[in-house]
Parts: sequence; C-alpha cells; structure tokens
Amino acid sequence: MKNYFEWTYISNLLKGDFAYILRLMHFRITTIFCTILILSFLHAGSNWEIISSTSNQFVLRIDTEFENDDDIKPYTLLIGLPTKELPQLEIIRSNNVSIQNAISDSISNDIMWVNNQLLQGLYTGSLQISPLAYKDSYSKNIVVTMTYSVPIQDAHQPSEKQKRFLENRITNWDIAKQWTQSPAPKRVSRSVDYPDGEWLNFTVIEDGVYKLSGQTILNELTNSTNIAINSLRLYTHSSAGREEMSDFFTRFNSSTIPIYTEVPENLIECAIESIDDGNSILDANDEILFYGRGAEGFD
Repeated sequence: MKNYFEWTYISNLLKGDFAYILRLMHFRITTIFCTILILSFLHAGSNWEIISSTSNQFVLRIDTEFENDDDIKPYTLLIGLPTKELPQLEIIRSNNVSIQNAISDSISNDIMWVNNQLLQGLYTGSLQISPLAYKDSYSKNIVVTMTYSVPIQDAHQPSEKQKRFLENRITNWDIAKQWTQSPAPKRVSRSVDYPDGEWLNFTVIEDGVYKLSGQTILNELTNSTNIAINSLRLYTHSSAGREEMSDFFTRFNSSTIPIYTEVPENLIECAIESIDDGNSILDANDEILFYGRGAEGFD
C-alpha cells in the first residue's frame, strides 16, 4: 500500500498535477489533526472494563494508578439508555489510597450524570467519573452499577447511519443498539435528531484550526450556568463549508443524472477538542479547538 501511494504521488508530480499535491497535503494534515484528537481523549491513569451489560443493568469497573494529577482528573463516558430517564447509580469504592501531594481544588471527586440527550435516535447520558474519593485520597478500584428502570422489550436493529455515528461512541453499544428508534419515513427532505439546547451561529472564512474561548461562548448564551463542557456540539453545512452552486448547475444541465437525487443532510457534526480546567463545566478559561473550512479552497 505504501509503494502504491509513493508511485501515485511521483506519477502525478511528474504530470504537474498541483491540485493533487494540495489534496495530499490536506489529507495528511487532517489525519494528523484527527490523531491528536484521539490521543487527547485517552486517559492515562484509569482503565475501565465492562463487567456486565444486559437490557436491565450495566456494571462498570474502573481501576486507577496514581502518578500525577492528570491520572485522577474526571473524564466522561457516553452511555446508551432505553428511555430519557437517567438511571440511579450504585457506586462501590475500594482500596482507597492517600495522596501525599496537594490536589487542586478544581478537580471534582464526584461520579454523576452531567448530561443527557437524544443522539441519532438513541437516548444517551454522559457519566462523569472521578477516581478521587476525597481531596487527599483516591480509589484504586471503583464499581459503578446502573439499573434501567423501564427497559424496552422489543429489540430494534439500528440503521447503517446510526451504527456509523454511535458504534464507537456508546460505551454499552452491544445492548444500547437495540434501543435506537427508527426514523420516520421521509419522502423529500431529510432531517437529523439534533441535540436539544441553545444554538449559536458563527462564520469561518478560511481553512484552518480555530479556537473558541469559554468566555466567548458564555457571553452569547442565555443561560450560562453549570454547562457541561462535553455537551457542546459543533455542526456545519453538509458541504462542510464549500459552495455547491457549480455542482448544482452541472446536475441541472446534465441529461444523464436523474432529476430526483438524494437530499443531503442539513448539518453534519464536526470533531472538536475540549480543553477543560478539570471540573467538566464550561468556564471562561476553557477552550474549544476545531478544524474549520471556508467557502473556498481545495478539497
């Protein structure tokens, strides 16, 4: 595969295909950026595993080894739910170990739900997990049990679109995939189950990595108190910023393309990286990083 890409690169270079080179550079930049995002979400100090996952109950085990403050900072897992109601949590901590160094007061020691929303036809809850037992000790082992109050009896297979969007995001996907709701049939237009909440609109002029400060976001919100930073979502037009008029005229003037074509999604979700101060709540000093595309450029 490597030899293939090298041969293709040299071949197009010799042909003077400058646009291809730019596309290749864009692909590499995007790949590196996505890799940084993935690595940033890995939590070095804690490992979790699923002990049990059924239609009635979900049991999670968290093991933590402390070396520095980053190992005990709170992080979140996205849990699929049968209904909108958040289940009660049963938390058992064991092997509490004292911490000699002072811990920042901004680091939470709670295990709790911080957000719930409907994503692609599946009810979800964001579970914040903190290894801290108290301000001067942490739990090496934690078992979290949640019991679903109203389990759904009829299993449902998710659509391909739901599977692509949710499979790698939902911690208990093996069971939660049965709780996805079938979208109502649509004849002409298509819509997405966007999360409930307040929407803000802004414009990106050029391609590049952008940063939004927490203060900028809070200034624009009607209700800016106790907003979970992991509840923030970023969407863009289905063309990801590029204008589509040329494509429209091509289709309009072509006799080989059917008149009735698939309607694209109104909005698609963009990847973001949240830089939090440790309390999982959107504060003025927090930052949101994302890669934006302007109206002109090379795909």
